[in-house]
Amino acid sequence: MSLIRLYLDEDASRAAFVKTLRKNDIDVLTVLDTDRIAYSDEEQLIWATQQERVIYTFNTKDFCPLNGIFIAENREHPGIVVAPRQNYSIGEQLHISHGREVPKLLKSDINLSRLIVEVTESLLRYTLASFFILDLEKKTQEFEVIEVKEQESRIRYEENPEFNDLLDEEYPLDGKLLYSQALYTLYYEDYEIRLQTFLDEQAMLNEE
Repeated sequence: MSLIRLYLDEDASRAAFVKTLRKNDIDVLTVLDTDRIAYSDEEQLIWATQQERVIYTFNTKDFCPLNGIFIAENREHPGIVVAPRQNYSIGEQLHISHGREVPKLLKSDINLSRLIVEVTESLLRYTLASFFILDLEKKTQEFEVIEVKEQESRIRYEENPEFNDLLDEEYPLDGKLLYSQALYTLYYEDYEIRLQTFLDEQAMLNEE
């Protein structure tokens, strides 16, 4: 059971982020899920309050003043998590709350609002960072294994001197640069194809 219920604003409703939240058993709805894309920020906050959900948004410009208006008018809401997009990567956002359940209706005084933002952001950063670090480490290890296998399966340049000499004679280059070496280094797949053609021709000549 999720201990915090989130409502993601349009600018924060990235598919990868939503998928990761739900994978971590977090109760999350987005403006896309609720078909509320065209609604104003105030209407979104009112709806989230009715549903007892905390809004998660990148929109600091509008939601920070809106929170101030709610405070000034003594209106209540469960909380707003404002995470400036440029400050946090997606890997830093997710450590949301397997902490305490959000109270039914919270009075939006300044101290409570700050506490909600600070605690929830810290949890978000921790969870997201952990998830994506582990994912990155796994992908890095998989890439390294693939890279090692590819290197091991490569034909060694120095093992085919006759073919290399043939290429260099056919395509002479100025200076010390050798055509065969350049082809091997820059276009290995082409080198491999031409080498196989050469070996096949040699085999046919030997059979004759």
